[in-house]
Amino acid sequence: MESILNRDVVVPVILGAVAILATWIITRAYGTRRARLELRMQATRLITDAAPTGFEVTHNGKVLAEPWLVQFKLANTGPRDITADNFHSQEPLSLRLGVPVVGLLEKPSRGKPVIREARNAVEVEPFHLPRRATASFTCLVDGRPDLECDPLVETRMVINNGLDREFVPGVIAEAVVAGLGPFGDVWRWLFGSRRRN
Repeated sequence: MESILNRDVVVPVILGAVAILATWIITRAYGTRRARLELRMQATRLITDAAPTGFEVTHNGKVLAEPWLVQFKLANTGPRDITADNFHSQEPLSLRLGVPVVGLLEKPSRGKPVIREARNAVEVEPFHLPRRATASFTCLVDGRPDLECDPLVETRMVINNGLDREFVPGVIAEAVVAGLGPFGDVWRWLFGSRRRN
């Protein structure tokens, strides 16, 4: 009788202690991971050198010397939401392209970030991007774009300028992991990169 009583008391205490320890370890390891933002740019030249003469792209009556269509996609693939607090001093994220930005080809809609053109850059106002959510927009530039931007606060950024072939396996792997649903988060936590910017 005494041994049974001891077992009935000791086993729950041990299980409770293990549960508390496991919760603390998971919260410390997973809960404190930085946000992760994938910034993808796909640039398409509208008129190539091989195009017949007579083709041109104009904007407000001005002919563009080398028009490119630039599509951006922001994807939150990290363990937490990205909020305005992730932006340096609540300042916009400047996507510097190194060529004149002619204009945005879509107006910001409700639920999307506010985007504006600024000479050779596109600026994204601080906004909330939930986990697994994406935001996209398109602009027209004059010249071959070369993307540069500063990282967000406590956020690992993966940048794909649309010309980096080494990024393709990463995109495929991320698509497979995304298809795992909740198990994908576990996979990222166990095997994901934790390199700092």
